[in-house]
Amino acid sequence: MADGVPLGFVNDMSHLPEISGLAYSRQAYGVLWVHNDGPNGGGAADTRIYAISHEGKRLADVRLEGVYNIDWEDIAVNVEDGVSYIYVADIGDNPGKRTYLTIYKFREPYVDPSWDGHDLTIGQQDILPIMVYYPDGTHYDSEALAVDPFNADILLFTKDHYISYTTNVYRLPYGQQATFTANPLEYVTTLPFVWVTGADISPSGSTLGLTNTGEGWSWSRQGVHSWAEELAFWSPQPCSLNLVPAPQREAITVTDTGYLTISENKDYNGNPLYWYENK
Repeated sequence: MADGVPLGFVNDMSHLPEISGLAYSRQAYGVLWVHNDGPNGGGAADTRIYAISHEGKRLADVRLEGVYNIDWEDIAVNVEDGVSYIYVADIGDNPGKRTYLTIYKFREPYVDPSWDGHDLTIGQQDILPIMVYYPDGTHYDSEALAVDPFNADILLFTKDHYISYTTNVYRLPYGQQATFTANPLEYVTTLPFVWVTGADISPSGSTLGLTNTGEGWSWSRQGVHSWAEELAFWSPQPCSLNLVPAPQREAITVTDTGYLTISENKDYNGNPLYWYENK
């Protein structure tokens, strides 16, 4: 992996004061999706997602009607039957009190890379709320979600608050997403990583990436099967990602040619968006 290169800087504090999720558009080259953290994470209850360019320019504000932002922590994009969908993960639980978590799913709106603060709205009738809970009754905090292009499984990675260097992996199978009832997550495995804050899977499904505030890891899938099967039964060994030190890095997105990361906090030049190309 090449050294990190800052593609641009997010300077719009009025709209993006605390970025907590990052995903690559499947409809327009150079368009990225981000969102702010929720109140449990210290942010405002913003129920918009934002399209930004590689340079950090705000292209569009997309308001989601009829939803809540208790603690939005990640965002993902996946193509299913030729349609691109966005998943917004309201899965954070710093106080450890939430029984039910919600993942909002809707069609990815088209954004023109030339736009400048365009306003869009997704109606409540076009948003699928996917409600989940952990099967063992534990109130895990989670800041990382990925969707597997192989079978559209939703994967959650828990955030360890006790420095035991573990993250539990849970999944919700695709067939349980549209039941309109709360479904238990299925335990997959436990990985030896601490304080995981972001996750993503490449569009081809070949690469899984995780990050925390200080480092990152990457896996290459070794067979034609789901990532849940890969992690549970094949015990793959990850590569360490040599990420540029950044204050409170909370988001990663994986393309088929590299990785992009961004932090919650801004330095004096703005919040840098780093690109790491595969070698």
